[in-house]
Amino acid sequence: MAQPGSLAVVRVGAAGGSAPLTSAAAPVFIDHFGATTVGQAAPSLTWALPTTTAGVQRRLTISGSQVAEGGLQLSSNGQYLVLGGYDAGVGTAAGTGAGLLNNAGTPRVVARIDSSGNIDTSTAYANGEFSGGAGTGLRGVYSADGTSFYGVGNGTGTLPATSGGIRRVAFGSVTSAGSPSTLISPGNSGTGTANVRRAIAFNGQLFAATNSSPFTGVNSVGTGVPVTSGNSQTNLFGAGGSSYDFFFASTTVAYLTDTRAIASGGGLQRWNFDGSAWALAYTINLGLDPASGLSGLTGLSLAGGNVYLAGVSADGRRLVTTTDNLSNVTASAAFSVLATAPDNTFFRGVAIPAPGAAAAMVLGSLLASRRRRQV
Repeated sequence: MAQPGSLAVVRVGAAGGSAPLTSAAAPVFIDHFGATTVGQAAPSLTWALPTTTAGVQRRLTISGSQVAEGGLQLSSNGQYLVLGGYDAGVGTAAGTGAGLLNNAGTPRVVARIDSSGNIDTSTAYANGEFSGGAGTGLRGVYSADGTSFYGVGNGTGTLPATSGGIRRVAFGSVTSAGSPSTLISPGNSGTGTANVRRAIAFNGQLFAATNSSPFTGVNSVGTGVPVTSGNSQTNLFGAGGSSYDFFFASTTVAYLTDTRAIASGGGLQRWNFDGSAWALAYTINLGLDPASGLSGLTGLSLAGGNVYLAGVSADGRRLVTTTDNLSNVTASAAFSVLATAPDNTFFRGVAIPAPGAAAAMVLGSLLASRRRRQV
């Protein structure tokens, strides 16, 4: 497979903002950058998520300070980017009280974005699914084809009264007490499955990343990609770190981000499967800020066993990339910085967008160049 042409990265906060972000709700943008060009000064294309309501289309904001929010993924069929957020106005204060960002009455919204930048935010978890004492956001979303979504977040409480976990909802639906989402796997703080950060499907199996012992790291969820409730999680790898996002390059090689400082083991972990168990092979961290590991991650398996990898630094400041090879036994490559977030903004999740988005990005660059020549 060829090298990707572009990357899509979530940016929280408006470029040119004069004040640092806080835990309050902030506007969300999808910036597009070239996948291999180092030191890009600005994105070639930006999509703004809605901050006002229009019919069934809802607002989508996320907290300005929550690293776990803003996960971005491409649907398995390659047609849509998906992410989650809050149906709340910009500036809504964090907290679980009435009218606040993390309150049970604040719907959590799914955005589905096609390759032309058409954004749909009609899908909402509106039954308090991601609230509870922790009051968490909709951290990440997985979708096979844009017709249903698996939203993830932190869980509070113990069974049967839990929130968060992994919850499936149909596209365009708004959950309620009479029409709830499907609790695929509970966020149970009593067993350690609570702190779910991302979910993806690979090779016909659903996986989730959590950061609560004894499930820290990557876990398989049920059998296949479940559509009914009551599925348990089985920990595969990642214990001992600070896990956020992950990518399977093959059935025997996977990568997991760790947000800890480099001296504490942060960076990008490579895990190998020998047929019976997963083991940490090495951690790629050369070129990263020593104080910051990685949070967001995307990847693509290329020809010759090469693996393209792009991530977001844990402090949200840098979009970085590196290349590994399936045959490597030690870390041999360094990260390069593709772009730096503007002042008073942060990068969050990153994904390789649908092919049409790359064409739109090129067209946008050409039009911008033409406008500059005409000035």
